[in-house]
Amino acid sequence: MKYTLLKKTSIIFALCLSGWFLPITLVNAQVAHTPVVGPDYIVGGTVVPNESRYPFMASVTIDVNGTGTFNHACGGSLIADRWVVTAAHCLNNSFGNPISPTRVGVLLGDTDLVRRDGVFVPANRLILHPDFESSSLSNDIALIELLTPYSAPLAVLPATNSPVPVLEESGVALGWGALRESGRPSTLLREVSLPIVSNIDCFTVYRDSFDSRESFCAGGSRTGGQDTCQGDSGGPLLVVRENASVIAGIVSSGFGCGLSGVPGVYTRVEAFTDWITGHTQGTMQYVGQQNAFAADDIDVSRIPVNTLINGQIAAGQSAFFDITGAKQVNLTSNTGDADLYIVEGSDELVLSAETVLCASENPTIANPTSLDTCVLDETAEGLFALIKGVTTSTAYSLSTQNIEGALGTVQLYTVDGVPVSQNTGQRRTISAGVFGVAGLVSLVLLLVFRLFGVFALRRHSGQSTK
Repeated sequence: MKYTLLKKTSIIFALCLSGWFLPITLVNAQVAHTPVVGPDYIVGGTVVPNESRYPFMASVTIDVNGTGTFNHACGGSLIADRWVVTAAHCLNNSFGNPISPTRVGVLLGDTDLVRRDGVFVPANRLILHPDFESSSLSNDIALIELLTPYSAPLAVLPATNSPVPVLEESGVALGWGALRESGRPSTLLREVSLPIVSNIDCFTVYRDSFDSRESFCAGGSRTGGQDTCQGDSGGPLLVVRENASVIAGIVSSGFGCGLSGVPGVYTRVEAFTDWITGHTQGTMQYVGQQNAFAADDIDVSRIPVNTLINGQIAAGQSAFFDITGAKQVNLTSNTGDADLYIVEGSDELVLSAETVLCASENPTIANPTSLDTCVLDETAEGLFALIKGVTTSTAYSLSTQNIEGALGTVQLYTVDGVPVSQNTGQRRTISAGVFGVAGLVSLVLLLVFRLFGVFALRRHSGQSTK
């Protein structure tokens, strides 16, 4: 299933003609949500009292028509006296090409875009990441070299491979973004605290574009109402390390603003620190624990092929199992509901469209069974089963086998290879992607359901972008 990605660059100039700028949103065709009706500010945030609180915060402005009028387009962070870091998509035009540096300027030392008591510095040079993809927003990071230096306290970069951010800590996002989804941007700088969420929670929303090696997600609480929004792109998501503001992420994309269970996507800055310092001078780095993945402290258990185990998992929790050698993996939610994902690679924590070989998320409208099954084309080294708890508490059975279940049925095996009696009284069909008429019908119904979901989301979002 493909998702529709709406690019900021394709609509940014049209929006400027109406007098204001909007950066971008990734529209996810899988999940439909109702907007959260909340207060009139940056989706749950508050006004920053003065520029001294975040003296490195920058407004990236663009002269769209070449008339010398620069309008706010995105946020940015001063990381050296001549350098601002922002999102690459902020510096692309509607044709997907970089904007001329003469059309870009940076406003520093101000929080009020109407009063504009700060310092405006023209851009001298723009450096977009060479692997930036405007279609997928991968490697969404760029540098603006200022024409003249600007002296102020700097935002700190995380050292490469440092654990910034870590799961469940909160970061502060800054920006002049819209007060609500599809609303006008704020003239005053605002901040909002957002919890860092797990990679699997992010992957399930942004399946075809998310790559945990270069991005992460924040926000998306069950109650909703806190998020970045249109106009916040390029701004920082900050975490505190030893009393310093460290740029953990850069506002990149997201579906909607403040929707329940839908986090925003942020460029993972520590993955690009070496690239940044290779072009700049005078930056500051936080050097912490030099192993970002070790900070997650994931326990991985090995399950031999043809083995059945039982376990318990709570909502929002994840469990990892090494299932290398398996041809088919089966997860039965005996109570509650859990979902199954198969990850390939040497690191089970890396989640992307390339590393996740299978995702089975029953029950769905098209397939209400409590059984999740993944059949693998061929056995490979480095296979992991990831179980994600969906409901409050789920008792599950997980099995691996080295043969595919015949005729759409699932046969479980013990560690000794003895078939396990399932006593279900009904035939269970294998989920999408597996042979069998029942499985094919379920897949067609699921695709039709998701297709209608695409149109519903487009109507709801108005093709807005962050």
